[in-house]
Amino acid sequence: MRCNTLKVNVWIVFSAILFARVAHGQILAKDSIAPINQIVNATSMAPFFKALKNRDKQKVHILHLGDSHIQMGYLSERLRLKMDSLYRIDDFGATFPYQIAKHNTFYTRAKANIGKWSWASILNDKTAIKSGFSGFWVNTRDTIGSLQFALRQQEREKENFSRVSIFFKSDAMCTINLRGYNMQDSSVKISPISSTETEFDGYNGRWRKLEIVFSEQVNSLLIEINNPIPVLGFTLYGLSLENAEESGLMYSACGVGGAQFKHFAQNSLIALEQIKELSPDLLIFSYGSNESYTNSFTAEAYGNMLHDLVQKIRQQMPHVSILFTGPPDTRSHNIYPRNANAIAQVLTEVAFTENCAFWDLRKQMGGENSIYQWLQKGLAAKDQLHFTKKGYYLQAEWLSEAINNAYELVNQSKKNE
Repeated sequence: MRCNTLKVNVWIVFSAILFARVAHGQILAKDSIAPINQIVNATSMAPFFKALKNRDKQKVHILHLGDSHIQMGYLSERLRLKMDSLYRIDDFGATFPYQIAKHNTFYTRAKANIGKWSWASILNDKTAIKSGFSGFWVNTRDTIGSLQFALRQQEREKENFSRVSIFFKSDAMCTINLRGYNMQDSSVKISPISSTETEFDGYNGRWRKLEIVFSEQVNSLLIEINNPIPVLGFTLYGLSLENAEESGLMYSACGVGGAQFKHFAQNSLIALEQIKELSPDLLIFSYGSNESYTNSFTAEAYGNMLHDLVQKIRQQMPHVSILFTGPPDTRSHNIYPRNANAIAQVLTEVAFTENCAFWDLRKQMGGENSIYQWLQKGLAAKDQLHFTKKGYYLQAEWLSEAINNAYELVNQSKKNE
């Protein structure tokens, strides 16, 4: 009798989701039905869902890494907004001063005031410096340097933070001074009330994390560097911006334009050391668009790489949940993405064998050749590789919906066990 009740309850929830997806599917095609928005092997996300259920008692962190679709910010910021409406988000999370590395995203503002700065990313890390969790780094070997950083979000009240963690590498004598400002009165400097520095002897040498707490909320930072004997110089890997609460949900997003999964995997050791310090409960990986077009792709090598990466992640963070999102349907330069189907198949296989989850964006878009329908409806960009603001917003709504669907189904199943 209990088994039958479970089946009936799960079917009721499933039917409600199906009805919602039928209505949602009309966005794309008047007479068609979008596929049911589900995550493959969603039960693997149970540790994350358990943490999410207890978010009033603990800090829960989603870290989203990927390529240009994530770096641009439209998808990730819309996903942040949707997750906020579902679960409430109080912290901005991990990010990077992209503008100093000659890249752009609409949700941060950054500039170098003093010093000559070099930069690189996981695409071209062939120097002694390797990228950390953000996929980027900026470096100065000048004795004095300074950076300005601020947030620029959709909701002004979400731009504030009172805790900052800076991930960096520097010479032993190098010191960092932080000043916080509130844009409502930028003339008033807000000083830190405490600071804690931790040194890590990692894969790529020693790196440090400086944690600063301000007396009140700020939304702009001035980072001043004093390095009297520069040899390595000062290298910034990224920042994490939080508030005082030890509960709630935090969503972080870091992307690198042009990146493939192999770029992250090749440089994963130092990145995973820092990601461990960010304490994610859910890691979302959104790569695949760029490798969809590479001639050197083989499914076997791609699968081996992902198996190896997941095992490295499990060594550092045994209880983290992992969600892969598949590449969208694209036609960059009118070229067919020859590897897109194989990538989706590999991600599905890895999801089951390594106890991860997979969300197929291409299938959700409408499958192969759906990019043309997206173009007609103003959802895809003219390059047929990226999407319009409206298109990214729709993808974010689907992904948040898929996560929430899985959360409700897993919770319903636990209730009825």
